[in-house]
Amino acid sequence: MGVCSVVCQQQTKNIVNESAIVTETIKQAIQEDTSTSRPTQQQDRQLHMETGAIYEGDLVNGIRSGKGRQVWPDGSYYEGDFLNDMADGKGILVNAEGSVYDGEWLEDKASGFGKYHSHDGLYYEGQWLEDKQHGIGKEINSRNECYEGEFVRGVKQGVGKLTLNAEEFYEGEFQNGMMHGKGTYTWKNKKSYTGEWKEGQMDGFGIMKWEDGRYYEGNFQKGKQHGEGTFVWKGKKYVGAWINGYQEGEGTYYDKQGQSRVGIWKNGKRVEWVNDISSSNSIEQTI
Repeated sequence: MGVCSVVCQQQTKNIVNESAIVTETIKQAIQEDTSTSRPTQQQDRQLHMETGAIYEGDLVNGIRSGKGRQVWPDGSYYEGDFLNDMADGKGILVNAEGSVYDGEWLEDKASGFGKYHSHDGLYYEGQWLEDKQHGIGKEINSRNECYEGEFVRGVKQGVGKLTLNAEEFYEGEFQNGMMHGKGTYTWKNKKSYTGEWKEGQMDGFGIMKWEDGRYYEGNFQKGKQHGEGTFVWKGKKYVGAWINGYQEGEGTYYDKQGQSRVGIWKNGKRVEWVNDISSSNSIEQTI
């Protein structure tokens, strides 16, 4: 179970790392220092910039305003609305590697609704603010893992759903791009966990259920049962202490008839009954 949590955390981090491409691609291609972008030549509707970029389109008092197209020496280009010498309104930016942003702009930055296709397979559609995903959006990476939910300044934060494949997903709260807060994770084998999360791992109080009827209810720490908890299986029940995913210390065992006995457990196995050391039959948690 701990391995699943680490894998989920790593997959979530991979998704966060890929989404960072969005901001850098847009910034590198569209923003120009106004001190070096003054036109050196004007012929009808064309401007040649000192940076080597060429603009063709509407001009108002010698500056870009209206509809236009600007091409950079590396082949990147922007086509769409300009206002006061900046991309502003709706437009398409295509960089030299083939990444595409198609959407709304404000003062040379992606702001409003837009769609982004990265050359390496990342796709995002949703709200933007100053070149970063901000608001409600949908992101799909090259492995077809999908996140739908809230973003804050380019990071998954708030409430959302992360789908790793058709049968494995997490739905709940995110912080700094990781599962954090309260949420439910469902695995391919129909096992599920509903409860508290911290930095991508089950941490706090939660309930874990298996398709065959087993369930654990209690405390978790770093992805494993840790603290006080109850485990039920095949009509039997254990209530007591856990350490790193195993029963450890004193606990109470209930049989199928509801009879109870207090015992001592170590590494998930009962080593003795309290006041009855002669018996050493083990009761394994089989989680």
